[in-house]
Amino acid sequence: MSRVLDRFGDPIFDDLFMRSISQCRAAGLIDGRVLHLDATTIRADLDRERVGTPDSPDPDARYGKFPGKRLAPGYKQQTVVDAASRVVVEVAVTPADRNEHEGAIEAVDRAMDRLGQTPEAVCADAAYASGHNKAALEERGVRLVSPPPKAPAHMGGGGFTSADFTYDETRDEFTCPAGAILQYMSPVKGRPRQRQYRAPRAACRACPLKTQCTIAPQRLLKVSADHAALLRLRADSRTESFRELYRARSHVIEGIFGEAKLWHRLGRAWRRGLLNMLIQSLLVAAVLNFKRLMAVVRPIQHLLRTLMGLLSAHRSKTGEVWTMQTPIAQSVVVAGCNS
Repeated sequence: MSRVLDRFGDPIFDDLFMRSISQCRAAGLIDGRVLHLDATTIRADLDRERVGTPDSPDPDARYGKFPGKRLAPGYKQQTVVDAASRVVVEVAVTPADRNEHEGAIEAVDRAMDRLGQTPEAVCADAAYASGHNKAALEERGVRLVSPPPKAPAHMGGGGFTSADFTYDETRDEFTCPAGAILQYMSPVKGRPRQRQYRAPRAACRACPLKTQCTIAPQRLLKVSADHAALLRLRADSRTESFRELYRARSHVIEGIFGEAKLWHRLGRAWRRGLLNMLIQSLLVAAVLNFKRLMAVVRPIQHLLRTLMGLLSAHRSKTGEVWTMQTPIAQSVVVAGCNS
């Protein structure tokens, strides 16, 4: 196997994976309207003492959190799956220390390219629920179904959070519970994707709610640049359609990971290096897809054999000579295609 991997490399296995998607699509398996996105960790073949060292035999592996919150060297596989068929439509591999939401939009974009269509919704766990991901998918006309985080606690959990302030996206300003306006000041130092808004000092000094808001002379709010998108995600999460889509996520994507690790050894890297890990992921994903395809093809083959048997019996009984232009032969082909 190692010689095969070295000889053909990444492109041939990406082509194999793409062929598995194309054949599943041609067979009518892929719906494409709802996609599930998630990541799983894969243990690297590497001693803990040599992670990230100059002489490491696997220079790409990094420490990441594995089941049970244990730290171990490995990789993280980002996976996109068609909800209706459980066909894998995209895989991407990173070192295990990368956050799950990093590269999520790129993975969805590649899945859309492979399918040649835009999904209606992408379902993912809470690790992907950010204003940035929501806004990026909105630009693509895709609904993000991912449980949003609550607003961070303030003053030990007893003060007003950002959720208690009303945001006006058009004017780019907040209104506090007492009615004062918090205007945009500047990006947060060292965090260009964070923005800070401040209330007037005089308004806070005279405010009857100040003890519930801040111990500073004036209230300062820090939110992401995509705060408006995050608010829309929170509002959407309260709808029944959102909850229904999310409930279906776990058994699909977790089932894929369980099958890949239990039956196809995805739980541990076969070889070392990011490229070799990607080849392993592509190969396993292609195998899973061909299994889905065979589950459809085999019943069709059985039906065709049955129909051909009936056809032979009919011919023996009647002595009729037939070709593919004979109506009864054509009906066999049509029946097989419609199956």
